[in-house]
Amino acid sequence: MKKIYLQISACLFVITSVLSSCKLDPILPPDKELKAIDKKPDTGTDPGTGTDPGTGTDPGTGTNPGTGTGTDPGTGTDPDSGAEDGSDYPAAAQGTISYQVNGGAKVTKSNATLVTVEPGGFFANGSSSVNAVNMNTGDMFQLMILNVKPGTYDIGALNADVDGTFFGGKVKFTTLNHSSVSNGNAVGTFKAEFKNLGTGKINVIVGSFNIKS
Repeated sequence: MKKIYLQISACLFVITSVLSSCKLDPILPPDKELKAIDKKPDTGTDPGTGTDPGTGTDPGTGTNPGTGTGTDPGTGTDPDSGAEDGSDYPAAAQGTISYQVNGGAKVTKSNATLVTVEPGGFFANGSSSVNAVNMNTGDMFQLMILNVKPGTYDIGALNADVDGTFFGGKVKFTTLNHSSVSNGNAVGTFKAEFKNLGTGKINVIVGSFNIKS
């Protein structure tokens, strides 16, 4: 019973609170009541015509004018390109050996000679060696193959003023003949690699020779 009483009391409290928040209109006399009825209710409108005249636009027209066309104007050549036997290298002057290392300045060795060992014995096919030795300076160039006939061969040995150890190459003899051990004719081109075993760098030598005696 007590529980029901508490619920009813709470309900009445709520209703009382709602009603007390409402203001009742006073009772009007009949004539005033009619006038009140005839009176058109206020249809208040907001006559405001204010508009937002803002017409701001973003005039930004920034464009990226970058037109960079950077190119690599380097005209360096790859010394490792071209014919593997150096046959695209210019012919050397008679009596000389000419070469370049890594496409650098041309080096010319004069007083070039041909030394030939006949086939048989230690060299079954003989050997041919193109040389340029300067006894005064100790400067030396030597290129050897194990044959005595014209053709394209693997270089058997090569001593030249190039950094590193000889790592192989090709030589093309367009002319190769001899009349004695130290007299003969040899015309051709060559290309080879030297490797610095410490740094691993490869140096390429390309050249030609022209010996007639």
